[in-house]
Order: sequence, then C-alpha cells, then structure tokens
Amino acid sequence: MAETITESLIKAGELPSMEQLLEEDTYCPLERGEIRLGEIIDILPRFIVMDVNAKREGFVPKRDLDRLEEQVQERIEVGAEFPVYVLRREDSEGRTIVSISRGLIQEDWDRARTILESKEIWEGTVIDRNRGGLLVQFGRIRGFVPASHIVEMPRGLPPDKKKERLEDWIGQNLGLRVIEVDQRRNRLVLSERVAHKKWREKQLLRLLDELEEGQLVQGRVSNIVNFGAFVNLGGADGLIHISEMAWERVADPHDVLDVDQEVEVKVIRLDRDRKRIALSLRQAQKDPWERIEERYTLGQLVTAQVTRIVNFGAFAKLEPGVEGLVHISELAEDRIWQVEEVVEEGEILPLRIVRIDPVRRRLGLSLRRVTADEWQHWRDNRIHIDLAQSEESPEAAIETPAAEQPEDPEAAIETPAAEQPEDPEAAIETPAAEQPEDPEA
Repeated sequence: MAETITESLIKAGELPSMEQLLEEDTYCPLERGEIRLGEIIDILPRFIVMDVNAKREGFVPKRDLDRLEEQVQERIEVGAEFPVYVLRREDSEGRTIVSISRGLIQEDWDRARTILESKEIWEGTVIDRNRGGLLVQFGRIRGFVPASHIVEMPRGLPPDKKKERLEDWIGQNLGLRVIEVDQRRNRLVLSERVAHKKWREKQLLRLLDELEEGQLVQGRVSNIVNFGAFVNLGGADGLIHISEMAWERVADPHDVLDVDQEVEVKVIRLDRDRKRIALSLRQAQKDPWERIEERYTLGQLVTAQVTRIVNFGAFAKLEPGVEGLVHISELAEDRIWQVEEVVEEGEILPLRIVRIDPVRRRLGLSLRRVTADEWQHWRDNRIHIDLAQSEESPEAAIETPAAEQPEDPEAAIETPAAEQPEDPEAAIETPAAEQPEDPEA
C-alpha cells in the first residue's frame, strides 16, 4: 500500500501543514476545533451534508447558514467547497456537527497570524471608531487601531476634539501592520505607525507610475513648512514649492493654505529616480496674465500697492498675481538716489501704465507721470477704499520677518526626513521672473 504524505512527513520527523492534511486522500479522524475543507454533497431541510474527508459526513445546521453573508449563501449548492469548523464530533443522534461560518472566521484568524509573522502591509478600510481608536473590517472579524498608532493623530487632544478627529478617518483606507493576534480574547490589533514608512514608499511608487505631468489631481494638505506645503495625493505626498503657491509672491505658505485643506493641484514634475512629485497650486488656477491687455491699457491710471523696494525701483501690485515695476527713473521728476526717499513698502499709490509686455509678463509703471490734478482726484475717490481689508489683501505680499520662519524645516514635518527634499530648490526651480533685475540696465 502506498505511503501517505502524512506518514512520510512523520517518518521524516516533520509535522504536516494544514494544507497537506486537507489534501490527504485518506480519511483522518475529526477533532473538535479542527478546520477541514468540506464539499457539499446534499442539501436537506434541516441540514447541509458535507464530505469532510472523514469516515462520517459533516452536518451543517440551517441556523449556521443564517450567519453567512448573502453572497456566501448564494454559493451554497451541491459540489461547492467551504472550510468548516468541527463543533461536535458526535451529537445525540451520532452526527458530526460542523460550521461553515466558524470555518470562514477561523480562516481570517489564520490569515491574521500569517500577516503578523510575515510583517507584510495590509490595506484596510476604517468602518467605525471608539473611544480609544479606529475599527477596521478584517474579513469577518474586526481589527482595532489604537489612537497612539495613527500617524496623523495629535497627542493630548481633549475628548471632544479626539472624537471629531477619529471620525474624520471613517471610510478612509489605511496601510496597516498586524501587531497582535489573540483569538481567545477576540483581539486583533493593527498599527498604521509601524507600517507607515513602508506603506508610504509603496504608495509613492504607485503614484509615480499612475500620474502624468500636466495632470490635475485632488489632494489634502498634510503639512506646511517654510519652503512650501506637502499634499497627500492618496497615501503619499507631493510638494508645492512656495514659488508655485500663487501667481503673486508668497512670503509665508500659511497665508495661502491650511493643514487638512482640500486642494486641486497640477502635477508639474515627476522625478522617478529621486521619488519626488512636484505640484503647483497656481498653475491649477486661472493665470491673471491671460488677456491682460483687455483689462489694462497704456496710459491708464491705476491704484497699486508697493510690495518690494529694490535698488533700481519699486514693485507694485495691481491685483493678485499682477505686479508692475516703477523704475527709479519714473518715481520723480528730479533725479533720486534712494527709492525710499519717495515710496515705502505697503504704500498705496496712483500709478500710470507706461508699458505692457504680456509675453515677458511685465508692466511698466510711473509715479512721476501722474499729474497734480489726477493726484487730487484720486485722493477724493479713495475715501471708501481700503485694500488692506479686501479679498485682495496686500498684506499677503509683505514679507514675514525671518524670526517667524521655522529655523529647521524638518522640525515641522512628521514624515521621516528621508522623504523630504533636502534642498527645496532641487524639487522645483524658482521661475526666473522671481529674480528681480533692472529691465532698464
């Protein structure tokens, strides 16, 4: 008689695996709590009869089927195979009672143990929250993610704020690692924090493969630093450099964005070698320089605010994203040596447009060509105008003192430093227009 797989393994001093036992051709005695692969051979009014590779058939009570999901119940037919859990080797009538529902649940516990041992990342959906953290559905059992193991969960929140924060995760997918499996206590614990680095790397590679340059995507601001903002695009971050935040000059990213704000951004560069995604907020918005000649004409008198003073003149903002230069020669009739002798940052002035260059995105402005009568008329009409409190607040263009900037960019970022660009300029080049030069030179 041929030797069985089980007998061969025992002779070799090894124990057979569950799969090998299930595939064994010979009948093995049943044990309570054992999992067997069974095949439905008959469907009776009160029981389903299954071949469980034993001397006796297994009987599944009808009430056990009521515990199954609808899609599983639809698979109940002669010939279908299911894992079954041995409840009783023999009841009062000599039948072996088995359970499909318990068999399927046991499969999930076995899978959880396998993931625990392999340390692989498992992606799960948050279905609910409780006082201590988040609940995820792991097959037919529930897993628990403690609040301390959620990456973006601030510590020390008051109970009401903690509750609101946890509710924000319901419905979201998380990359998790199984860190504890205790079936006896019905306890399955998972951690996002332990899985975070590997999960982010996996999601970043996926995004780099899926995204295309020029594509518009939705994201959520995950962190703001002094050189820009990081946007979560679905498990991994891209960077909006400060130069790509708005069409106007931005001194502090906090003036433009808030953490957790939903934004639409444009993918402007994918660096697959360095695993970086460069994004632009301003390029996802309407360019204020489009049709500039339809809004402004040569000789037009406009109101503008001085935003920067340089040695060859002063820059003044007409509207968000549109600045012009008042060259030092256009500040006064007499020759001056210091721009500050005539204007100062933040000052609002009447100015005349003397040049429009849409291609080079430049406007030439003049203060000296505004007549005394025009000055007086402008003052009279300024009574009800307060640009500082309008939607086009000029204060957004005023530089924040250096003391208000974080000394260490990494200090404000929860993501590991290896995921941050060491040099922000290496991720996105600052447009040449940002570098002031004397156009008259």
